[in-house]
Amino acid sequence: MPQGHSLADHTPINLDELKDKTFIGYKEDFIFQQMNEKFLKEAGIAPRYVCRVDEPPAIASLVRAGLGAALFECLKGTSCS
Repeated sequence: MPQGHSLADHTPINLDELKDKTFIGYKEDFIFQQMNEKFLKEAGIAPRYVCRVDEPPAIASLVRAGLGAALFECLKGTSCS
């Protein structure tokens, strides 16, 4: 979630809190997107995607810009904020 969003400081975020949010995702054929889709479906969430990209930094930039939420891994030692 972008800084300033009501969920930005929640750790962890309950998936129920994301069910009405818009999402940024990877392109449909990416394995990570397929994993995210399965994860969200199992949680009962049908995400509404506003943008799909092929690079993790693009997802982070779009989330920071406030366009939507995203599921992606923030690797230890990197900045995801």
